[in-house]
Amino acid sequence: MNRDTKTFAQWLNDVMQKNNIKQTDLAKELSTEEHTVNRSTINLWLSNSRLPNDMMQERLAKYFSSLGVFGYHPMIREIIYRVHVTKINKKK
Repeated sequence: MNRDTKTFAQWLNDVMQKNNIKQTDLAKELSTEEHTVNRSTINLWLSNSRLPNDMMQERLAKYFSSLGVFGYHPMIREIIYRVHVTKINKKK
């Protein structure tokens, strides 16, 4: 299966398995002082019941970028691009 044809849930599950990331670990990494992410939220993403909102998509993109994860899902690739372009535009 081409990585671009995977659902977000399939992609996330694959990335988590390949990188030995548990749901509770990912939830902790995505949590902030203002917003706690629960394991149940990660489970909803993995079961294809929900997609992450814009804020979570950006956090996911930053987290997986920091790990050097390759083979991004198109949604994550788009977020990384937007974050990168925003940083470049702020420098101008």
